[in-house]
Amino acid sequence: MKTKIENEAITIPVSIMALVDATSSEKMLLALYARDPHARNHQALKVLGVSLSGLKKIKNRLIDKGWWRMTANGHQVSVPGMDPVPADEEGHFVTKSEAIQNEHKVASIARVQSPVEILRDYESCYYEMSKGGNITTIYRLTENALRTLDSVLPEGPTKDAIIADLTVRRDAFQALSYVSLNAPAKEFKKWDQMIGTASPEKLALMCVHIQGAQLAGAKPVHLLAALNKDSKEV
Repeated sequence: MKTKIENEAITIPVSIMALVDATSSEKMLLALYARDPHARNHQALKVLGVSLSGLKKIKNRLIDKGWWRMTANGHQVSVPGMDPVPADEEGHFVTKSEAIQNEHKVASIARVQSPVEILRDYESCYYEMSKGGNITTIYRLTENALRTLDSVLPEGPTKDAIIADLTVRRDAFQALSYVSLNAPAKEFKKWDQMIGTASPEKLALMCVHIQGAQLAGAKPVHLLAALNKDSKEV
């Protein structure tokens, strides 16, 4: 069964993030294909925000690097540390022990990555995705970078500034993600301007309301009305 994921976030596995020679677009495409082996071109175009010719160039690079190929069963991602996947059409699988061993190796690479490299990799992904990528995916990328850098950066003014900036970005994209999935398309520009000019405190409060509403199963239309009212009162 094919999975519909056009409006869902794409989380990049650590094994793909740790690929040193991969561009941010290549990592995003690999993550999409790893999640949905039957993903169609229009899904990739929406996630990456590139043209069809640009997508073909990315695919060719992945083929040249040996990380992806198209089979009769769909997209096959071949990255060290990934979960067991078919290696050929006869159904040969990577053994569980080999997969676990590779995952440990890749995780070790990721752990020794310096904060500067982590931030540079995030900024590269952020720059490319902000030109037309999926908003929810940008939110997840920012959230992952925030958690990682918060755990590895030494305490001090530099860390405080970086964490504060990423926190504002995360909250803004979380709010935008919720709006993009639940508000009428014609109202998105209004919400974009509202969220873009909100203070860090206001953004944090909006996210608290969003998370609470999602846990409670509240109807999006009611929450959007409340957020709109609150924004006019602040």
